[in-house]
Amino acid sequence: MGPMGPAGPQGPAGIASIILGNIPMSDLAVGYSALGGGSPLTGQSANAEAPAPMACTFVNLNVLATSPAASSAKLEVTLMVDGLTTALWCRASFDDRTSTRCSDQVTSVAIKTGQTMSMRVRYDAPPPQGAYLSWGLVCK
Repeated sequence: MGPMGPAGPQGPAGIASIILGNIPMSDLAVGYSALGGGSPLTGQSANAEAPAPMACTFVNLNVLATSPAASSAKLEVTLMVDGLTTALWCRASFDDRTSTRCSDQVTSVAIKTGQTMSMRVRYDAPPPQGAYLSWGLVCK
């Protein structure tokens, strides 16, 4: 066997996954959802958790809340890992409007394969009936 040759060029960056969630808002002061949403909030984080199929770093949380009527509700959306809050979150206020947005474009949260993930939603007052909450974040 001969000597090892020089190292090759850097390969392309890994694939990023975009995760989108959409849920009806709830009258729970604090509720939890799976990352992909799709069902009403639950009062227990453990009931919304799913294990990560791969290690990644979550970034770029973007949240949109809409309401059929103007509202003064404030909300906070946080990525949860293993049932604990992370630094990836944002807070929004309707301010007597029918929609609001917030984002965190700075924070990153690394997870390992098998850790559980969910989203926590907190309200200071229940939003109007028929309100919806959507989020998107990237796992890279």
